[in-house]
Amino acid sequence: MDFRQLQYFAAVVEQRSLSAAARLCGVTQPTLSAQMQRLEAELNDVLFTRTPVGLQPTKSAQHLLRRVMPLLDDVVHGARYLRSGSSEPVQTLEIALDYSPACLLMQLARQAAHEVENHAPHIKVMLFNVESSTRTLPAIRLRHEAAAPSARAPTDQWLLVALKGQMDDSDDGQRQRLLEGVIDVPALPAPIRTLLQGAGTAATLRFHDDEPADLIAALLTQNRGPLLVPRLAVNPEILRHPRLAVRVVTRQLPALAIAVDCTDPDDSVPSAFRRAIQGAIRARLREPVATAPSLPGALDDALPETRQLRYFLRVCDEGSITRAAAKLNVVQPAVSMQIRALEQNLGSKLFDRSAQGIHLTPFGRRVRAIYSPILDTLQTVARPSPAIRRRTATVMRVGVLPGLDEDSLLVQATTATILEWRKSFANVELKIVESHSGVLLDWLADNVIDIAIVEDMHAHRSLQETVLGSEPLSILTASHSAICPRGPIKMTDIAKLDLVLPTVRHGLRALLERKFADAGLPLVPKLELDSMAAAVRLVKSGGWATVMPSSAVQRSLDNQILEAHPIVKPAIMRELRAVQLPRHRKRPWEGEFIAFLHARLSSQLSA
Repeated sequence: MDFRQLQYFAAVVEQRSLSAAARLCGVTQPTLSAQMQRLEAELNDVLFTRTPVGLQPTKSAQHLLRRVMPLLDDVVHGARYLRSGSSEPVQTLEIALDYSPACLLMQLARQAAHEVENHAPHIKVMLFNVESSTRTLPAIRLRHEAAAPSARAPTDQWLLVALKGQMDDSDDGQRQRLLEGVIDVPALPAPIRTLLQGAGTAATLRFHDDEPADLIAALLTQNRGPLLVPRLAVNPEILRHPRLAVRVVTRQLPALAIAVDCTDPDDSVPSAFRRAIQGAIRARLREPVATAPSLPGALDDALPETRQLRYFLRVCDEGSITRAAAKLNVVQPAVSMQIRALEQNLGSKLFDRSAQGIHLTPFGRRVRAIYSPILDTLQTVARPSPAIRRRTATVMRVGVLPGLDEDSLLVQATTATILEWRKSFANVELKIVESHSGVLLDWLADNVIDIAIVEDMHAHRSLQETVLGSEPLSILTASHSAICPRGPIKMTDIAKLDLVLPTVRHGLRALLERKFADAGLPLVPKLELDSMAAAVRLVKSGGWATVMPSSAVQRSLDNQILEAHPIVKPAIMRELRAVQLPRHRKRPWEGEFIAFLHARLSSQLSA
C-alpha cells in the first residue's frame, strides 16, 4: 500500500467511476483498475460493487476512506511545508463536518484548506467527518442550520432528485406540485430533520439512515420515489447520471445556512478558512447542478513516493546505506538512487556524507520527524481488520508473467499446476495476478503477493528463488513481412531491425540489456511498450520485430501468423524463477505449488 494508490482510491470513491477518476488522476483506466485490484488483494476485502449509479463503495471502503483521508492530508501538507522552506512550527487546524468524506461540502472544504495552506505553509488543515472523529472540540465545525432572514452566511440549495420523466416541466407551479406524495430523505443531522418535519409541505417525508448515494442507487434500480437532499450533502458526480433529473426546490422549503463555528473567532487562521470556504460555497452554488464542473481532487504530482520514504527511514535507523540495503533486500545503488530522488523531490539534502559515515542534515531531521509517524500509520492502515482476519481462510497469492495466448508454455504449465495443487490444498484460497517482473518483485517485497514467477531479479537480493526452467529467446516477425531471412538470427544482426521492446522495468528487457552489453553490442529499440500483447499485435501488422520465447506465442506460430528466428552466436536463454520471501519457506502450500510448476515446466521444456 502506498500514498499514490490511496489517492487513486479516494478519487474513485469521490467520482464513483473508474473513467472519471482516471481522468482526474491523469492515468489510464486500466492503470487505475489494476491499482484498485491490488489494494483489494492486499486488504483481502471487497471495496467496490457495481450499481446503476456507478461504483458503490462498500462499508469497508467507507471505513478505509475515513482512515486514509487525514493520512493523505498529512502527506500532502508535509511535502508542501518542506518545499516551502518555512521554519515556523507546524500548527494543526482541525475541521469537522456532518457529512460523508465524498460530499460536495467536504470537497469544497478541501479546496479552501489548500488555499489557506498555500498562504501559510506551516498550517496543516485536518478534515474530519463528525461521526468518525474522536476530536471533542475541533477548531472549526461546518454544519447546516436554519437561515436567519438577515444571515450573511451562504445558504445551501434543496435538491429534488428523481428519474427522468417523473418531473419534466420547470415552471414554478410544476415545482410546487413536485413536493407531493412520498419523498425519501437520506441521513441528515437531527436539527435539519426537525426543520424539515415542521416545513408544512404537502409531501410525506420518509427519513432514512442511508447515505444519499445509497438512496439514489435504490431509486435507479427499484424505480423508487424522489429524493430530497441538501446540495452540499451529496457527491455531485452521482447527480450526473443520465437517467436522473435534478431540480432546485429551495423556495418551497426552509432555508439552510452553512454555519462556520470557530472556537476562537479572533484567531486569524480560522478566519482565513471561513472566508475561503464561504467564497468557495457561494461560487459553487452559482453554478447550475447539471453543468457545474468537476472539482480538482487532492492529487499532488510531486508527492514523495512511499518507497523513497521507506528507504530513507531505513537508512536513518541503520546509519548506513549498505546496512539499509541489506535489510531491504536490495542492492546499495538502488537505495542511493531512491535517496537522491527524494532529495530532488523535496528540494534539499537529507544526509551529510563524511569518512565517519552519513549523518542527517537539519532538513533531513525535519523530514524524518514529519514522515516517520505517517509511515507507521500507513502500516497500521495496510493491515486487514481483525474481523476480516478471523473470517478469512488461508490465502496464497501468486504473481505470474502475462500469458499472450492460452497455448503458451507458461499458461499451460500454470493451469496444470493449479489443477494438481488444488487436489492437496483445497482449503487454501488461491489468487493469481499478472504483471511484469519489476512490478511482481515490488509486490512481493510489499507483501501484496506470496510468490512471484519472474524472469529477472532486477536489484532485489536476499529473496528465496527457485529456478523453474530455461528456454531460448527468439526474434518474432510477421510471417508475411520479410524483414529478415528465415531461420536463426545472429545478435549482431538484431540492431538492424525495427525493434519494439518493453521498458527496463520488464525482466525480459533487463536480461537483453545485460546480454547485449556483455557482447559489446548496442540495443536501441525503435519503440518501448510494456504491454507485450500490444507489442505482439504490432509485430503481426508487419515491419516490426520483438524478442520473446517462441513458446509464448505458440498458437500464432502454429497458425503461421508469426515466425520465430532463434537468436544465435550467442544464444540468449530466459530463466524462469519462483521467488519468495525467506520467511515463507516453511509454508507447505507454497512449496508444493512451486514444485508442481517446476515439474510441469521441466516436462514441457524437455518434450
